[in-house]
Amino acid sequence: ATKPDASGTTTALTETASLPQSYAGMNTNCIGFDSAKTQYLSGATSGSTTLSNNDTTITGWFYSTNNPAGTIVSKDTLTSTQTGYVLDASVNGLRFRVGATNGLGMPTTITVSNLTTLTSNTWYFFCAQYSKTNYVRISLNDGAWGSNAWSAGYAPAPNAASLKVGAQAYHLPPNVTARWFGMIDETAKWGRLLAASEVTCLYH
Repeated sequence: ATKPDASGTTTALTETASLPQSYAGMNTNCIGFDSAKTQYLSGATSGSTTLSNNDTTITGWFYSTNNPAGTIVSKDTLTSTQTGYVLDASVNGLRFRVGATNGLGMPTTITVSNLTTLTSNTWYFFCAQYSKTNYVRISLNDGAWGSNAWSAGYAPAPNAASLKVGAQAYHLPPNVTARWFGMIDETAKWGRLLAASEVTCLYH
């Protein structure tokens, strides 16, 4: 089965296992993920799911029914060198990682964290932004930004992994890892940096 893209412009996400939708989300119903059943959504490998050299904002809501730990959104394969992007959470907060190549073509990873203690059975709003000339940053519940510089000469590393919601691709069977246990709702990727007022509107 597939879950349609609300914008109507991108290929729908595909279920890897039957995902319940009867949970009350932040708007209407949302999708629930059971990590033990390898449940996640998988989408396109290129096009609007990549960072390329375009400013990007990723927003949404997440809720953990266990100790918060796992991947919310990713387009990366977990190996020794990160080439895509991963937004994940733990009890210590949120983390946004972007794989890059520096001016010499060497791989590197730009990581930014929001070190806020997260608890189970609570909805949280996230906003992650990638500025192609300035920074990688993240905020929780429309709060203060955690930020790290995106250095001149850096470029997002090429990545052929598919977009995933609720898991991260892995190079060994079962080919996914860091699966989410809980709910994810209203996830969106924007091809620009949302203004502060727009982020606040989404949160409220």
